[in-house]
Amino acid sequence: MQWEETYGLFSLLLGVFVAYMVGYNAKARAEKWGRWWLEPGWLTRPKGILKRAKLLTRRPNLLFFIHLMPAFIGFAFFIVAAFLREQTGPLIAFGVGYFVPRLLRYDYSGKKTQTFRLWMLVVTAKKIAAFCDLETAKAFIFDLGRNPDPEVRIAAVNGLMELDPRVGLGALEKLKADPDVEVRNAAMEAHRVLSMVASGKYVLKLGPMAKLMEEHKAWKQAVALGGFRKGQNRRNMHLTAEKIDDIIYSQLAQRLAFPSVYCRNCNARATQLEYADWTWVRCRICLEANDLELDVKTVVGQIGGETQRDLTEGTLLMSLWNEDRKTAVSADVDALEIIGNQPMNYDWAVSAVVQALQHRHDAAMPPISLKLTGAPSLEHNTKLLLSSVAQEG
Repeated sequence: MQWEETYGLFSLLLGVFVAYMVGYNAKARAEKWGRWWLEPGWLTRPKGILKRAKLLTRRPNLLFFIHLMPAFIGFAFFIVAAFLREQTGPLIAFGVGYFVPRLLRYDYSGKKTQTFRLWMLVVTAKKIAAFCDLETAKAFIFDLGRNPDPEVRIAAVNGLMELDPRVGLGALEKLKADPDVEVRNAAMEAHRVLSMVASGKYVLKLGPMAKLMEEHKAWKQAVALGGFRKGQNRRNMHLTAEKIDDIIYSQLAQRLAFPSVYCRNCNARATQLEYADWTWVRCRICLEANDLELDVKTVVGQIGGETQRDLTEGTLLMSLWNEDRKTAVSADVDALEIIGNQPMNYDWAVSAVVQALQHRHDAAMPPISLKLTGAPSLEHNTKLLLSSVAQEG
């Protein structure tokens, strides 16, 4: 009798401990499983993932089971234990060690479940926008916008914010007239933010990115190692990821326009960087994105021209020589145009500009094309120097 009592107490305590560990930070576990549903094959088999995304959005009640998966696992474990050992202790332990902590720390029902469901739908829409081609993403997200479920339409609003503004803004304009007030409010706010981002003027500083990436790597490694703080580490990783998301989203227009972006402050092309699933652009000189000019397909540097700086139909004309100050401008250019018949010392100007271009032009860059307009008078040595950086086409 004493043994049975001891065993019952032991199984109760063990059940409480194991049940609590199974259910600890269930929200993070549910999010992990939810992301797992969306992650496999994203980069290699987008069609397969598109099917999963469609299944989630057409059968959003599936998210309820993902949300309750920790509870199902715990419940199944203790039911099996009870039948195998013919003890009621594990079942009591399940109630004490699982439901009570969950009621105190995380509610599976009502509002919390709805929050998780909406979160998963939003993640789904954003994943499609990020990893599928524009036409596929457009068709999928537009279909969400016609769904009778308001939460699915809110997910569509979030997905539209990730698309090309030329597509997203028009669709959001229509959703601003949605019959559901929450969808309308979400669409109005999304339209405001996307309009601001699409202008290319609302760009957050890239300075914190290096630190945020290191933090994200550290939290990701801590999660992989497991331990008692795994749930907290996962939350910290997600919070860091959200900060990175904010910075990268703010340069949506620049990312979509790449490589046709040019830093007006440094007169330099932009470069593209990647980390995990994130991709962003920055000026290769100042390493920021705040002054990146959009739709700069070709840059023509001029000597002897009257235009100081002009961007027309994708071609940027800029003067590389200041005659008054006798100074050259250092810049990344695709072409160099020398315009004759101006009251200036062309040999001096060309020598200074060539020196500036040699300092800036990298060997990996395409060769600079040369155009001579108005037969500028150049000495032989100046022509030789000019040929070291530009080739006449």
